[in-house]
Amino acid sequence: MLSLSGTGLLVALVVAAGSVCQVLSGVGFALVVSPLVIVTLGHDPGVRTVLILSVVLNLAVLIRMPGQVRPKDALSLLIPAALAIPLMIAVKDRLSGPAIDVGAGLAILAATAVTAAGRRLPFFEGRSGAVVAGGLSGSLNVLAGAAGPPVALFAAARRWPPAQTSATLQAYSLPLNLLTLIALGLPDTADLGEMAWSAVGLGVGTAVSLPFVHRVPPAVVRWITLLIAAVGGTLLLVTAFT
Repeated sequence: MLSLSGTGLLVALVVAAGSVCQVLSGVGFALVVSPLVIVTLGHDPGVRTVLILSVVLNLAVLIRMPGQVRPKDALSLLIPAALAIPLMIAVKDRLSGPAIDVGAGLAILAATAVTAAGRRLPFFEGRSGAVVAGGLSGSLNVLAGAAGPPVALFAAARRWPPAQTSATLQAYSLPLNLLTLIALGLPDTADLGEMAWSAVGLGVGTAVSLPFVHRVPPAVVRWITLLIAAVGGTLLLVTAFT
């Protein structure tokens, strides 16, 4: 049973906004949700919440397009990403609370800027591209629960068709999110109330946005998404210093 609280309602609203952005533009769930949820719940509970919700979205997409997955490419990204998880956790555990939030805020802002630029970057090409993209993605997942931008740029550098890009990145992100969640630790009973409100926000945001698919220009939603993500990353930095 849900208990009414300001924190729970705020989490639900943030998750609903991220769901709307994801449904209408195809990007932005973690970028929108992660910084605001981290500010609201704290770093580790916030990241765990984002990871659990991302797993639900990963499954929802994969069920719709399993035949579009590029298994070898997903695995080539997953291996370096998985290896980066314990290394980044070791670094994170050596930092104080404010320093972790600074790192997460900077990671969100960097990911937002790279996504906004939309340019193919040379270090994501070639044989080492999967190692670089996967390593950065796994590190970002630990810091902020936002693994998508590096691997999205990896896919763009290889000019995969949109359906293959979406399906392959979900097939990659699903095990990565589960591994990251296990490494960080599963939610405890104190987090269950916020998790329930997150589920409500995810359902409401998805239901509200579905009728508007193909009616709202994706480019408009994309820029609104990136603006919200930039504001969230900046807010995370500000709160870390206050």
